Amino acid sequence: MRVFFRPTLGVVALLSLAGCTEDWPSYGHGGIAELRPIPLKPEAAALNLQLSCFKGLIDRYKASDAAAYSNATLPRAETLSARISREIAGGLLPDARYDMETLKVMVVDLTDAAEMPTDKVDQCAAS
Repeated sequence: MRVFFRPTLGVVALLSLAGCTEDWPSYGHGGIAELRPIPLKPEAAALNLQLSCFKGLIDRYKASDAAAYSNATLPRAETLSARISREIAGGLLPDARYDMETLKVMVVDLTDAAEMPTDKVDQCAAS
């Protein structure tokens, strides 16, 4: 009986851990929790609009010639925008507002580096 117990225990342990092979999501892209729809408050819709405006400016920067010489601000801004979208989806609106101000500063730095007009940043911040 004792000889049979050890191999059986090993097989049971192996089979119970077989489901733990799922890969982690890539950095900055979250996981299955982002797929659940959560009803948003009206303020969240305004923050989403502002975030999409800033994302558009980041995309314009990436399409410019200055993106080839970009510093660490660009990946930090992209990661922060993913974080803000998670905060909005999770209902953490005060955190999203605070991070949105940080993103605005980063986008201003990027547009200054690319010598792009900053009036779009002001329009995004006002929306």
